[in-house]
Amino acid sequence: MQKTLAAIFAVALCAGGLAAQAAAPANPQGFITAREFIDIQGTAVANLTNNAKFPNNWDFEGHPSLFEWPTINDPTSPPPNDVKNNYGVQILGYFYPDRTGPHVFWLSADDGAALYLSTDANPGNKRQIAIESQWNNPRTWDSSVGDAATRRAVLDAGTPNERYENVSLPINLVAGTPYYIEALMKEGGGGDNLSVAVTSAIAEVPTEPISGSRLSTIDKTLGQVSIVTQPQSTTVVQNTPLTLRVTVNGTPPYEYQWLRNGTEVPDATNWVFRLEKTPSEDNGARYTVRVTGGQGQVTSQAATITVSTDAVAPTIARAVGGSTMNEVTLTFSEAINTNNITTGRFSLSNGLSVQEATVIDERTVYLRTTAQTGGTRYTITVNGITDLAGNAVAAPATAQFSGWVESRGFVLHRFFQGGNIASVKEGTAVPTMVTFEPRAEYPPNGASEGGENYGNELSGWLYPPESGNYIFYLSADDRAELYLSNDADPANAKLIAVEPTWNNPRDWVGVDRRNPDALENRSDTFPETEWPQGNQITLQAGQRYYFRVLHQEGGGGDNVGLNWRLPSATTDPANGTPPIGGQFISILSNPDGSSVTIGTQPTSRTIVENTQTTLSVAATGTTGGSATTSFNYQWQRAAAGGTFTDITGANSATYTTPVLPRGETGVRYRVIVSVPGASATSSEAVITVSSDAIPPTLVSAVQSFGANNQVRVRFSEPVNTTTATANNSYSFNNGITVSGAVIDPNDPSVVILTTSAIAPGSQNTITINNVTDLAGNRITAATTGQIRAQRGVLLVVGNATLNSGDGAIRNRLLGRDYAVEVVQAAASTTEMATGKNLVITSSTVTSGEVADKFKDVAVPVLNWEAALQDNYQMTTDQDTITRGTTGGQTQIAITNPNHQIAAGLSGTVAVSGTSTYSWGVPQGGVQVVATIADNPNRALVYAYDKGAAMLNGFTAPERRVMLFYGDDTASLLNDAGLKILDAAVDWAQGIAPAAQRARLSISQGANGVTLSWTGTGTLQETTSLSSPAWTAAGSQANPQTIQPTGRMRFFRVVSQ
Repeated sequence: MQKTLAAIFAVALCAGGLAAQAAAPANPQGFITAREFIDIQGTAVANLTNNAKFPNNWDFEGHPSLFEWPTINDPTSPPPNDVKNNYGVQILGYFYPDRTGPHVFWLSADDGAALYLSTDANPGNKRQIAIESQWNNPRTWDSSVGDAATRRAVLDAGTPNERYENVSLPINLVAGTPYYIEALMKEGGGGDNLSVAVTSAIAEVPTEPISGSRLSTIDKTLGQVSIVTQPQSTTVVQNTPLTLRVTVNGTPPYEYQWLRNGTEVPDATNWVFRLEKTPSEDNGARYTVRVTGGQGQVTSQAATITVSTDAVAPTIARAVGGSTMNEVTLTFSEAINTNNITTGRFSLSNGLSVQEATVIDERTVYLRTTAQTGGTRYTITVNGITDLAGNAVAAPATAQFSGWVESRGFVLHRFFQGGNIASVKEGTAVPTMVTFEPRAEYPPNGASEGGENYGNELSGWLYPPESGNYIFYLSADDRAELYLSNDADPANAKLIAVEPTWNNPRDWVGVDRRNPDALENRSDTFPETEWPQGNQITLQAGQRYYFRVLHQEGGGGDNVGLNWRLPSATTDPANGTPPIGGQFISILSNPDGSSVTIGTQPTSRTIVENTQTTLSVAATGTTGGSATTSFNYQWQRAAAGGTFTDITGANSATYTTPVLPRGETGVRYRVIVSVPGASATSSEAVITVSSDAIPPTLVSAVQSFGANNQVRVRFSEPVNTTTATANNSYSFNNGITVSGAVIDPNDPSVVILTTSAIAPGSQNTITINNVTDLAGNRITAATTGQIRAQRGVLLVVGNATLNSGDGAIRNRLLGRDYAVEVVQAAASTTEMATGKNLVITSSTVTSGEVADKFKDVAVPVLNWEAALQDNYQMTTDQDTITRGTTGGQTQIAITNPNHQIAAGLSGTVAVSGTSTYSWGVPQGGVQVVATIADNPNRALVYAYDKGAAMLNGFTAPERRVMLFYGDDTASLLNDAGLKILDAAVDWAQGIAPAAQRARLSISQGANGVTLSWTGTGTLQETTSLSSPAWTAAGSQANPQTIQPTGRMRFFRVVSQ
């Protein structure tokens, strides 16, 4: 908001833009400025600073005499703890030290908050000095009070500056000097508070907020209250909003009272006055505002209101059908007279009739109709509806809508801020948000934070893939209820499972906070089931069954998800495995405004026989007229001349074919891309399979890990069984003989040889003859290669059957010739690491089943289980504060591009498909390589060298690496993500990277010629290429600017 004050002004760059501020007063004023920004969702400071209102369009401004908001201005008594919901607070002004020396600032807030202090009076020099990452009660600066410590991270552990994250480092300040100070708080639901205190040392705990005796406002001067900006006369159309404003100066605090024609207007006590609908009676009305300040009182000039007559008739802005197939919601362009809403005002085409008309609000009418047909276009006609001024809709007024259609691949998610299971079940509440999820869970991807103080619902129809008895599993935080119908009718849904209190995301089979003798979250043991056949639920393949999950959340972590056990399965789903996927679920959705446009089609191609190829598609879409990122993919296959059928499990934007023999030439593939309400079918990709004329080559030969009589030979492609398993196809030096040869059952391009004993440390060569590929091409005669030792990896996982992420890791390591021993966490032992080159602990493990087993091993360790970081002494044990997971991620921000693990990448890099990432706030001698793209405080990739200091005085016994993976991330890695994985595996073991060829770039600017290069190396120059004398150039800064000298100069980068 533009302000004009009788003071000197400076322009300060704030988090959200430019804000006006007065020059700092010479002495404290006794007050500070507090501003509220209402109707903003979320609990993070970023929800405030990224909102369009911030920082210039606050809704309320106050001037407390303490550094606290809300406040009662009593230093000894905390203020009320639950004043508003869904708003943000900014407290800003100047702090005046009463002494010279160190100052420690303490922050307490609910919910998230941040504290900034400038190095002087200039806001542009502010620095963040403390945060409240979750919430705490009013004035809870001391983290030893109650459970405050469980919601705050420890910083600089083991040092003299050890403290919690809400406490600043000691900052030296000069007495009497004004320093700009600012605190931000974002409140979701429940309690809310913000306060700042100051002491002289970390060990000195405060008892009161900073007093006004050390504070000044951001833009006020002391003295008689005066009006700076008067309310302005204006013209408005009747029944439209009127807004008047006043700005003042003088000694705070201020009290406002607006008057109409000299009479006080009830509840009009803010600096902004607003009427939602200006009545025609206000034509000629004169509004003034009386302002009482700390010194005196003043009344503004009058603002005269001219109200023009509303002569514009209302129109139908939108007509939308609904998922019940017997409803339509009408929205009008303006407020209407709701007193004459009857069914007789509405008529429908195609034989539909209106059964009931209900007013939702002054612009919205809900109609219940006879049964609609999906995809059919209907016209609704409206007569006799008027606006508040009596203007009638056109006679007649019409609009069109469509009956909703079934959309496969999505779960309908409805979110109700402030709701709970009871209110959602009642069905009368209007959702705050509607999303379409790819799996039966929220938040997506196994995340654990979707909001505060809300209720939500997951619903749709299940399509069982098999006939037989099913078991359903519910997991949630807080309580949730699962309902299932014995057919497609929602009216027949019965309660079959509940989550009684709370559990972590995807905790399907745990017993914590559940009755271990009769687990409530399982349909086969829930003692209060309403299913007609008790705990046995029998479903038929291909039939539709309606389901509904109701969930409520108070505060802290939150999640809800649904899983099942198929009739053919023999074990329960392991904790952490994904919930029911969208390929088994459908919903009804609105076809109006929904579309799919395929921008990149799968392309026809020719491949060599006995190889694979990967097809891809890219599309954009809309749902309900708005762009969407909710896509479902179903790839299909048809033999040459055949019909298309779905490929089971082929539900992503890419599809890799199986190995295609020559006889598959002409096979066709296509993909159906869907969004809720619409779908499109791609072009057909025809695969031509050509004859293979290229012989196989030798890729590697390694002596099997832990065996002195086995060699693994890897070829460039799958090989013929007969020729590849003939003993005489292979020979060795040093008298080594071959007694057996078999194809690796997991990789047709690998042959496992049984040999005579190979002497330790010997240098051995293999010679290969006669081996052919599947097309009969023979390897070059007498192909030779050096045999190297195979390295061993212990891969610790959570499930006996590897999920997609663990399977991708194992396959990547096998493809790099590692010997991989896979062990479930519960069965793992410390001794299993002995002799291994690397230990990996996956995020699929239950952290308590690993605990400290591999903490002390003198073997490199890679970890991506967030809850094990404290066991490895990387982070403290504070879930969601110093360690956690974040869903919906695809990118990482490389903060140390020179580290080997960065793999030559820099900046913000897309590394995977959408996945949940594990993060930590590591301490000690850590090397942070990458962080979350929008949260630099959360490290995604970091490492400790051997001997590095870790937490609690612990020293790294070997290299330790934390990677960002969630359970399925490894299966979603792109080329950049795979490079980081390979680099992390190599760095952990001390394997040096292959030298990268440097790439030199030159650009010319006003200041000279700028040289920059990628990779590592030394910049050199010479004046001649005929007899060059290369010497190191300049300072070796990259980039560096070279000034022209009037003679020819040549430059190069020599890789190191």
